[in-house]
Amino acid sequence: KACRAFQRKFKTYCDSKTMGTFELITREYFDLNRLYPKLKPPYCKDGFWIIEGEYDLFDCEGIFHEMFEIEIKIPPEYPNAQPLLFESSNKIPKEIDWHVTQWGCCLAPEAVVFHRLGKIDLLRWFQIFVESFFANYVYKKNNDNEGYPSGEISLLRPEAPIRFRELN
Repeated sequence: KACRAFQRKFKTYCDSKTMGTFELITREYFDLNRLYPKLKPPYCKDGFWIIEGEYDLFDCEGIFHEMFEIEIKIPPEYPNAQPLLFESSNKIPKEIDWHVTQWGCCLAPEAVVFHRLGKIDLLRWFQIFVESFFANYVYKKNNDNEGYPSGEISLLRPEAPIRFRELN
């Protein structure tokens, strides 16, 4: 019921380019929102689906580490193209050493994402790549910027993304 009400409410804000992914995005948003309730419902802007909200980073023992404001931009080619992640709380310097640029956060090359996931869905993409990105940031920040636990190769090898629970 909630999904249908959401679809009726937001369907009018989409253009024909984004309508092709409308049902897929709404279904995947609800799966994502069950685990990350601070993410707001998607809306369309400039041909992209946008999901904004807060992400709280917890370790495997349930200890809170940091909150990030984020924006996920989902291209009209999704699921044949990966979403883009933007850290909008400006906690992470927008520098290549931190894997953040004006074009978003560098989670992994698209080929690595597809190799790792097979088929992209928002929940698995978030759990594997977004959680890993923020866990690596917190690790690096808390260890005097000495690098990531998996090294810089974390963006080059399909098996390299690290979950926060593996850092402790």
